[in-house]
Amino acid sequence: MRQITIRRRKLLVLVFVVALAIALVACQLRQAPETPGDISEPEPPEPEVAEIVEPEPVPEPPPKPLSPVLRWYPRKIYLGDYFVLQLENVTAEDTIRSTLDPPAQFFPHDGGQKALVPLSYWATGDSLVFQVMVERRGETILDREVRIVIGDKEFDTQRLYVTQEQSAMRTDDLWAKDWVHISKARVDSHDEPLWEGNFLMPVEGRISTEFGEIRYINDVPSGRHSGLDIAAPTGTPIVAGNSGIVTLSMELNVTGNTVIIDHGLNLFGTYYHLDQLGVEAGDWVDRGDVIGTVGSTGFSTGPHLHWTMGIGHTPISPWLLVDEDPLALFSFFDTPDEAPEGPLR
Repeated sequence: MRQITIRRRKLLVLVFVVALAIALVACQLRQAPETPGDISEPEPPEPEVAEIVEPEPVPEPPPKPLSPVLRWYPRKIYLGDYFVLQLENVTAEDTIRSTLDPPAQFFPHDGGQKALVPLSYWATGDSLVFQVMVERRGETILDREVRIVIGDKEFDTQRLYVTQEQSAMRTDDLWAKDWVHISKARVDSHDEPLWEGNFLMPVEGRISTEFGEIRYINDVPSGRHSGLDIAAPTGTPIVAGNSGIVTLSMELNVTGNTVIIDHGLNLFGTYYHLDQLGVEAGDWVDRGDVIGTVGSTGFSTGPHLHWTMGIGHTPISPWLLVDEDPLALFSFFDTPDEAPEGPLR
């Protein structure tokens, strides 16, 4: 009996030891890391990429301004003619000067600056020589000499005989009063060409006095004739030689009923001795519009139209504008290397 009890105790002790061993093993298993096959490892963080900062671009130095270039055409003209000056590579801030008298008036056109320049019928010598200067911020960047050859040209002489009453209508004092209005109407010109194509003869009739004729009145020298006198019956319609803006329409002493039209770029058309005025200052007229009628107002010996074309206050031959659009001279500058040496006219 005692032996059975001892065996039972040994068996219980063995069972206890086995159970304890199992418990220890289970505990160790719980503390052991999981096998690689049973773990989902987190993805490693992406490596930080350093931001690439591109260097600021170094600004290129501004291009050096091109030097001004001066061209002119034709190279040979005649008394009462005109030519064109063109400046390239100039800005609106540049100052343009010339030694011409009167100075050339430059206007922006086709990316450059252009000027219509008249040659007075009073000019002397065989050439016209002058300087053109361009100043930028107080510095002279162009100083160019221009030489225009003057061709020979003769003008007819006209002797006009008038009564004492007619002569009294053409005094220096009356001319001075008229000139106040005429000169004011020719001071400011539109900075673009307002005309289109060749100019029209403003009236049909007989040419009684040519442009530039040397005139004597009662055998006393009275200067040169500044335009064309076209004789026609009183009341004959007069049309604008080309489009433009009327700058004067009024009765004056010597020139009678007078109309002046600004054609742009310092080119003006003037109409004297009208019987009736058909336009007012400020009106726009198209080429061929009626502006009045032929008359004999002011100092006049009969019904006719006196038509003067001028650049500023300097008369030029109207025939030039009837024969050729002034802009035709500008087209020469499109291909300056191909321009002929002689004048177009």
